[in-house]
Amino acid sequence: MKNKVYSNQLNIGEVSISKEISGGNSSVFKGILNDGTKIAIKKYNGDKQRVERMLCREHQAIDFLHKNGVFNIPEILEVRKDLGLIVFRWIEGVTPSSDRESINAILEMCRVLNEIYTNGSVFEYAIDSGFSGRDIESQIRRRIQQLKTLYPLVWMEDVTDQIRQRLDVYSSDPQTDVIFHQRTFSFSDLGTHNMIYSDGKFNFIDFEFFGTDSVNKLVGDFLLHPKNDFNEFETTHFIELSNQIFEWRLEELVRFIPLLALKWAVIAYGRTLRNLQEKVKGGVSKQDVVTSNGALYLKYFDWLCLSGNTEKFTTFHAFEGMVNR
Repeated sequence: MKNKVYSNQLNIGEVSISKEISGGNSSVFKGILNDGTKIAIKKYNGDKQRVERMLCREHQAIDFLHKNGVFNIPEILEVRKDLGLIVFRWIEGVTPSSDRESINAILEMCRVLNEIYTNGSVFEYAIDSGFSGRDIESQIRRRIQQLKTLYPLVWMEDVTDQIRQRLDVYSSDPQTDVIFHQRTFSFSDLGTHNMIYSDGKFNFIDFEFFGTDSVNKLVGDFLLHPKNDFNEFETTHFIELSNQIFEWRLEELVRFIPLLALKWAVIAYGRTLRNLQEKVKGGVSKQDVVTSNGALYLKYFDWLCLSGNTEKFTTFHAFEGMVNR
């Protein structure tokens, strides 16, 4: 994006853009105003409705958290719905390592958010919140249909059938009807990829999917996220401490994880297809897709179901390491 796009459009002043950081849901542009203020311009990706939804949710979430005393998050300088962007004060720092310090910072944020929730504060449901197995099942089936609609490729039916067949088997079990009663406020995309370490402090960013969600889904998404590469010791530490924060049962999550893995398979396939369509001029091949993370999540699902272990948990990252050895 060129400087001229924003040079005369922001109410806070003219800006010079020096850096672009592209992400799956947005692009962030580092800039500097005439008075020397460093800013981050977050431009949301997608159609008009999706952009408006993410922008409004992030604006509301940050405002809500500030009012509840959470300040290691971005400071909003300007909101521009007409341009599909929010301007933040720039946070200088680095992405933290996947170590004990980062895990403790994540756990502390979970504790703070849960305390705000249990004290009676109210906020909307998280985007794609899940309060039962049936909720997640419905989301998977909807995403499968979206894949087929957005990418009407001759072999797409084969790919989506692999997900649907596993989903049919899993959902035939009565345990899919279980309701997750434990709720909290959730980032819905928690991990070091959405953290900045600056001057001895961990800052958290990206709140476009924030809201009320089940504890099972919060913990499950964290453990299954492909960008969360914490080792076994840090993962165990996270599980043990999150159990103390939420009084949450690992056994319930272990039974639910295969279903959540199927949802991650659909998400991963979608991301792969989007990325390939942008890069590959000659079209997307089936081989490109079946060797992606989406296929690996299906193998992970099969492995989880075959292991039958309800006493411990192996993360997607750990499984990926075993497969790639």
